[in-house]
Amino acid sequence: MSDTRIPTSIPEFVAYMEDTDDYQLAIVAPATTANYLRWGWTAPESAWWHTNRQKSDLLFATYKNKKFRTSDNTEQIHQLIKVVSAYDHANHLLDNVANSANSINTDYEKFKVKRGTPLQDTTHSRTPNPGLLKPVITVREITHLQQHLTVRNPEEPESHGLPEGMKFARVYCFIGATEPTDLKQFEFIGNAKRGLLISNFDLADLKSEAWYYARYESNTGVLGAASEIVSAVIS
Repeated sequence: MSDTRIPTSIPEFVAYMEDTDDYQLAIVAPATTANYLRWGWTAPESAWWHTNRQKSDLLFATYKNKKFRTSDNTEQIHQLIKVVSAYDHANHLLDNVANSANSINTDYEKFKVKRGTPLQDTTHSRTPNPGLLKPVITVREITHLQQHLTVRNPEEPESHGLPEGMKFARVYCFIGATEPTDLKQFEFIGNAKRGLLISNFDLADLKSEAWYYARYESNTGVLGAASEIVSAVIS
C-alpha cells in the first residue's frame, strides 16, 4: 500500500480534495486525455472523487463561517474524511498514482505519495523544509486574561511533537475588532512547546478579539506557510 497522505485537518483536507480533483480531471500536455486515465482510474472512480470533493466544499462553506458552524457540521466533515480514506484503501487510488508507469513527479506531489516513487529516494537526503505544511492552531481554553493555544502537525494530529526537521512552531497574535488583512499586522508572541502556548493579556485588552496564526521554522531557519487564522474574545 502506498504512503497515502490524505490530511485529517479539516482545512487541509478540503484544500487537498479541491487540488487533487482539479488535477485528476485536467489534461497535461502532451497527453490528450484526463490525468486520471493515466493512473488506471475508472470513470466511476473519477466521478466518485469529484462528488466527494463537492461534498467537502459544501460542508466547508458552512464550517468556515463561525456563526453557522455546528458540531453536526464538523462531525459530517470528519466522517467524510474517513469515507474518502476508506475508499482509497479499498480501491487503491493513490496506490495507482504511485505505481503507474505513466505517472510523473507532479502526480506524486499533488497526491502526497512518496513510498515506491522517486520522491522516496530523496526524502532523507534533502534539507528539511516546511514548504506548504501549515500547522493547525486552536484556542483550546479561555481563562481570565489568558488564552491557551494548541498547535498541531496536520499530518500527525494526535502528536504533540514537531514535524521532522522543524525547530519551532512560531505563534503570532493581533488584537483588534476585525481580522487583519495583512500578516504584517501580527506580532510574534512565542514558540509552542510540545504543541502548547499561553497567550497573556492586559486589562485594557478585555472584550477585544485576539487573532492568531502559526507557522513552522525549520532547523535551518526557513519559515513555512501561515496557518489558518483563528480568534477568540479576551475575557
